[in-house]
Amino acid sequence: MKKLLQYLRKNYPHVAGKKNNFSNHHYNPFSTPSKLWPRINIPQSTANLFTTVDVLENLNIKYSVVFGTLLGIYRDGELIEHDTDSDLAVWLQDENKIIEFIKNLEDSQLMLTRFTKNILSFTRGGDFIDLYMYRTKEKNSNVLHCIPYFGTLTEMDFDNSNTITFHNRNLTCVNDPEGYFQKLYGSDWRVPIKDKHAHIRHRKR
Repeated sequence: MKKLLQYLRKNYPHVAGKKNNFSNHHYNPFSTPSKLWPRINIPQSTANLFTTVDVLENLNIKYSVVFGTLLGIYRDGELIEHDTDSDLAVWLQDENKIIEFIKNLEDSQLMLTRFTKNILSFTRGGDFIDLYMYRTKEKNSNVLHCIPYFGTLTEMDFDNSNTITFHNRNLTCVNDPEGYFQKLYGSDWRVPIKDKHAHIRHRKR
């Protein structure tokens, strides 16, 4: 992780903002009420998702569709119209591949507009996509960590034999989608609820 962050700080000083590592985003979702966040343009976000997946697969970087992006595809067969971004998880195994991934995405005009130790955000056409970087904390463990309030994933969640079909494409997704939704959205995950975001506190409901 150290090498990747050094590369980002050196090559993207305009992105390394002083607050929450934001720069080019037109809003800061960590300090703005969710009802004010701009909603996605579904065709644009779909195109951004497919471009990102193409690059990940070409570089053999393990990924998984997660959070509201997976929820919408699984439940509704489409991205959620009131969502604010698209979300993928990546298994951080090779920092050099992530650096190459960033360069390749920018060749497709998906520009890096945020980075932290856990998240990379890219924007194209006014919509952005977040990549959450999961990694192991202990040797010989198959549990992968990113942001605590999203819980953990396992190596199985990045296995490309787990797929969901979206616009005639098979995308890698978590191993047990319904159990995942129960954990992050609660027992009412089948009911669309505007501005309800993923959090492990919902599993108690």
